[in-house]
Amino acid sequence: MEEKPDKLDIASEIKRDELGRILPGQQSLNPLGRGIGQTLKEFQAKEFRDMDEEKKRTYLKDIAKDIKWKMAEGNPPQVTELKGEIAVKKVISIDE
Repeated sequence: MEEKPDKLDIASEIKRDELGRILPGQQSLNPLGRGIGQTLKEFQAKEFRDMDEEKKRTYLKDIAKDIKWKMAEGNPPQVTELKGEIAVKKVISIDE
């Protein structure tokens, strides 16, 4: 039977910076990734779809209007394009 490594041993091998962030090139703390199956988002959507109208009204009563809008229409588009210019004031040449 194959022995599984102790979680404490794995965690102690991970190198971190002074803020506790994992340094590049380290072993993942979640090597298998998310488990197979329904996500929480999918679960909640199915649960909401399966509610009768009265339960939906009760559920939505406590949700902010903007969140209800996003649930119905989706998030508005997010513009992430960055425009600008890079100005080089001085070019330095290095002679060997």
